[in-house]
Amino acid sequence: MRNSTETLIVAMRILSQDIQSEDGVVSAATAEAAQRLAEQQERIKRLEDIINRASLAFFSDSSHRKVSIAMHKILEEFTREAKP
Repeated sequence: MRNSTETLIVAMRILSQDIQSEDGVVSAATAEAAQRLAEQQERIKRLEDIINRASLAFFSDSSHRKVSIAMHKILEEFTREAKP
C-alpha cells in the first residue's frame, strides 16, 4: 500500500515530536524532512496549475492547435503518473 504525500508529511511531523534522543538530531532531521516534503508538494501543485493554465491558453488559440493538443496530452500523462 502506498500512502499519500500528505499522510507521510503528517506521520513525519508526529514522529519528529515523539522521537526521543539525547541530542535531538533525529527529531530535528525528521521535522526538517517533513517540512521539505511539504514545500516540494506545494511546489508540485503550483507547477501543475501553471502547466494546466498554459495548456488551456494554448488550446483556446486555434492557431496553435497542434501545440496545444500536444501540451494537453503531456498534461494528461503527467496527471496520471502523479496520482498514487
